[in-house]
Amino acid sequence: MGGGGLTQIFFITNRLLKIAGTSILHPLSRLFNLIVSSKQYPTAWEQADVVLIPKKVCSQFRPISLLPPLSKLFEKIATSHLTNYLNSHGLLSDSQFGFRRRRSSEMQLLLMAYHYSQALLRREEVDVVYLDCSKAFDKPPHSTIVTSLSSNGVGGELKDLLSDYL
Repeated sequence: MGGGGLTQIFFITNRLLKIAGTSILHPLSRLFNLIVSSKQYPTAWEQADVVLIPKKVCSQFRPISLLPPLSKLFEKIATSHLTNYLNSHGLLSDSQFGFRRRRSSEMQLLLMAYHYSQALLRREEVDVVYLDCSKAFDKPPHSTIVTSLSSNGVGGELKDLLSDYL
């Protein structure tokens, strides 16, 4: 970000967080717990600096949102807690590879290639359909996401905070 932009609004940069190290853990923990208990995501943290990155086609750009460092840190911690909950309660399918740690798309392709080769060795027919659901996570209504989380046991302050965030 070059020292400017949103980081100056909050007076906290990634570099400052790194320098502060563990000495800032207690205040950040209190701040993050306050956010969760208030069930309201700070609106100032939703502001982003948008940078346009050129794609291969010169006339097309990919917008990248640069969020405040505290916002990114909070989201990373919340994502970790939610993912741990979903994993520990068996709510994620073993066949889901996208957006999961240690489960790359390359691993899924290797697994599928293995299954196809085994089927072909057994002289079985193999039919494959691949779908690319572009912007799949931009499409579902936020209320559907919150309802799904709620029906899978995610409730209370976290559900309300996620609802406010979305």
